[in-house]
Amino acid sequence: GKSSFEQEWKHKLRMVQKTPQFRFYRFNSMAEGLRSITVSYHPKKQHIYVGSSKGLLQITKTSERVLTYQNQNVIAINLEWVGDDLYVSTENMGVLKLSNGSLSALGLLQPLVGNMVTRLKYKHKLLYILSENGAFVFDPIGNKLTSIMTGLGQNGLDEYRDIEVDNQHIYLLGGDLVKVLPVKGVAQLVQPVRLSIAQLY
Repeated sequence: GKSSFEQEWKHKLRMVQKTPQFRFYRFNSMAEGLRSITVSYHPKKQHIYVGSSKGLLQITKTSERVLTYQNQNVIAINLEWVGDDLYVSTENMGVLKLSNGSLSALGLLQPLVGNMVTRLKYKHKLLYILSENGAFVFDPIGNKLTSIMTGLGQNGLDEYRDIEVDNQHIYLLGGDLVKVLPVKGVAQLVQPVRLSIAQLY
């Protein structure tokens, strides 16, 4: 029989192929025909998010919309759920958080991470971030950012594209490279620098 997902989303699905092993569908949505970069589904919220070449789409069973941040389209590279919040790595806006239907940035920590964020991974109640500025760990509850490694040479030979984590190690992967780091002992807490100007001349 059909899965609960197929039954609940039947008005948005168009079957493309069926074999004894699987059924293949396309969504009837604004995402059709766009180059999709990443997709995520939240069963509890009953929302599908599509990071496309035209922006971040939110699709429900009855509606769809393009999510923007500061009136600009969001080009999402990676999507990662942290509870009911969706963290979005972007091509040029750093890390954004979708909470209660609204997108926000990481505030003063954002410049430390950088604008291009290639991968997010949620593990052990922490969000691991791989960006143009290095590899970081973000504590969503304490709102603290920790640096694992900076200056990865993302434009040079050491171009890492993925970050994976298990109980003891962090793995930075890219092309024919794998850098293995211990989970404990490599991180340093980083704080945003507040510049205080007492007087202008």
